[in-house]
Amino acid sequence: MKILLALAIAASLPLAAQTTTGTVTGFVTDAGGALIAEAAVKLTNTGTGLVQATATNETGSYVFALVPPGNYQITVEKSGFQTFARTFTIAVTQQARIDAQLTVGQVSESVTVSAAAVVLEADSSNLGQVITQRQVVDLPLNGRNPFALASLTPGVTPLAGFGAGVAQQRGAAQSAGANNFLSNGGMTGANEILLDGIPITVCCQGQPALIPTIDTTEEFKVQTNMSPAEFGRTSGGILNIVTKSGTNRFRGTAYEFFRNEKIDAANFFVNRAGTNPIPGRADRRTPLRYNQFGASLGGPLLVPKLYNGKDKTFFFFNYEQVFLRRSLFRTFSVPTTLMRTGNLSEAPADIFDPASIVPNPAQPGRFLRSPFPGRVIPANRQVALSQNVLKLYPAPQRAGIVNNLDSVASSRDDDRQISIRMDHNFSQNNRLFGRYSKLINDHFEPDFWNGPASPGGFNQFIKSHTAVLDHVYTLRPTLVLNSRYGFARQRNFRDPYHLGTDLGALGFSPLYASQVQERFLPVMSLNGFSGNDQTGNQRFTRYSHNVATAVSWIKSRHTMKFGWDGRVFLDHNASLGNPGGNFSFGTTFTSGPDPIAGVPGGQAPYLSFGSFLLGVPTGGLITYSDATSQQGFYHALYFQDDWKVTQKLTLNIGIRWETETGPSERFNRLATVEPDIESPLARATGLPLRGGLQFRGVNGA
Repeated sequence: MKILLALAIAASLPLAAQTTTGTVTGFVTDAGGALIAEAAVKLTNTGTGLVQATATNETGSYVFALVPPGNYQITVEKSGFQTFARTFTIAVTQQARIDAQLTVGQVSESVTVSAAAVVLEADSSNLGQVITQRQVVDLPLNGRNPFALASLTPGVTPLAGFGAGVAQQRGAAQSAGANNFLSNGGMTGANEILLDGIPITVCCQGQPALIPTIDTTEEFKVQTNMSPAEFGRTSGGILNIVTKSGTNRFRGTAYEFFRNEKIDAANFFVNRAGTNPIPGRADRRTPLRYNQFGASLGGPLLVPKLYNGKDKTFFFFNYEQVFLRRSLFRTFSVPTTLMRTGNLSEAPADIFDPASIVPNPAQPGRFLRSPFPGRVIPANRQVALSQNVLKLYPAPQRAGIVNNLDSVASSRDDDRQISIRMDHNFSQNNRLFGRYSKLINDHFEPDFWNGPASPGGFNQFIKSHTAVLDHVYTLRPTLVLNSRYGFARQRNFRDPYHLGTDLGALGFSPLYASQVQERFLPVMSLNGFSGNDQTGNQRFTRYSHNVATAVSWIKSRHTMKFGWDGRVFLDHNASLGNPGGNFSFGTTFTSGPDPIAGVPGGQAPYLSFGSFLLGVPTGGLITYSDATSQQGFYHALYFQDDWKVTQKLTLNIGIRWETETGPSERFNRLATVEPDIESPLARATGLPLRGGLQFRGVNGA
């Protein structure tokens, strides 16, 4: 639970922003500086034609609340004075101050301010920086991740993976790094990320369900400190992103960005080393194919002879796709051809038979082993399972057991994102917008061995959805109601290439095959050799739902806002840590003659491989995992009052109350060891035994 009280002094009249929307406020005076009441003020969105109207109050001030980002014209009229007009742009959460000085004359005459003067934001104590649409589109970004531009904000320190695109790392790592930045010393991973006013972070690392494309993003603001009371659930900064919407003019783009090694320069250090990264290929650049292409279209909704949405209904659509193929080179260590037959004569010392152990007459309590003649393990002593697994290992390309295999393989990334937004103005006082975005990201690690035992071999599939529905209703010019609902969902599945391995065909017993949770190739850890290293999988499905409502009320010198913010978080985890099992083969069973004596240098890989051929692991493990379904709830109430004490002094006063429940397992499948409860064995034995498992949600836990 948290209670936050903020008091700030600013130089004008502000209004707490409604997430992505802004505020337009100002004073109307005559040439002598006297305040003018009852002046008619009209605000027009020049893109959509939406008109809002109000009048100055007894203090000569006016306020337009919940103004969507965009281009506007404001006009001020009063009998006996010329009409004042000015065009300007509202950015995300901007609190724009537009003062109007009226000149004596006829209303039919007008004074238009057309110079591109900076719109002051002296109304707010909020610290941050708006990344404009021009910056989003024009600044070069490798991978075109708009989040990278947040590092332009003073006080923001990007950390590993932040702002990276698909061109630099796979989609899962890109998403995980999206919250990895510091804002004025705040905690990394604890920053709030809003998309069209809806939080899109899901569970754990604070990662967003998806990162919007450049061509979907209108602009965003990085709020680093002193945010209004309506913002919360963050111990760092806030990335506040707004998507593009349609206007009365059709606008669209079609684009492609591409890279390949033919137009890239070689790495400086590769050139300096003077060696080609892929042996046998006369090029110091690794093969690369990168294509990022898409299209967008926005405008009024027109259905010929049926509906004309000009000034009322607008749409914006974007589709983007990324194809990335990158060739990679790696070197591995695999058993030699001679070793695979059981002939370990290349070893620097003898290989000992674990079945030959006898007492050491010279040292009672100690034992001795006999070596295999010629350092050859007989075929009848080798287990069929080991020989079957060896068939999954490629043959070496050169002598020795260290780095004796080169391999080139390609990683593959396919990324597709679609977003559509609809805005509708029922009237000047009633408007609604909705947006839906979907991301599909498929990643395939290089399959260096072209088989299930390939080191580092896995694929990962991410599917994400976000949506928002936002309604603004103006009850009267001084009272506005805003309600919204949104959700974010991310499914993250990762599997090794050896999923579906036929354990029986490899030689594993039916009993072993019946005990594994998933048909994985067990990890065989051989000292000094490469091989399958993928022990588990990932099965994450995470949701975030948000419902919020707020009221903006302008009363005399006070501009007040109060509301409720409710969220529910769901985390379904069916991941398996080590379902297929793993075996380690060390030197314990094949060293000698004294089994506990030291091992000669360079001998360990041969002893380990001998244990593998004999089927005598030094250790093994299968891990059993149960699926969990956790949920948590969050509620917040807030009140903000921006009180104009004088024309040059404003107090920003805000209070926010938050409460967040701890995560609970929906089906009571999580337990902890509680040493003070009565043991389940106490009643059965009659003994005063203490300690047992305590399940969440049971007996008050």
